[in-house]
Amino acid sequence: MLHQTAYHLRYRDIARAPLQMIGLQLDVPMGQRWYLPLQASGAYTAYLGYPGYAEILGGIGLQTLAVPGERLQAFG
Repeated sequence: MLHQTAYHLRYRDIARAPLQMIGLQLDVPMGQRWYLPLQASGAYTAYLGYPGYAEILGGIGLQTLAVPGERLQAFG
């Protein structure tokens, strides 16, 4: 679960109030090294006079294998 705030928003060269969003990210394993990151977020403040704003993001990820006793694991 995550919280995002977008500052310095501009639409048609007019400054807008910050946008507050709450989201959820889920990483779905697809093998030993590959995973599918999914994130859905929705605003709980008005955006351009409308009651809300939402977005869904997805991609593909790659990670190093987890090694017992190792404190770090890289992913991207």
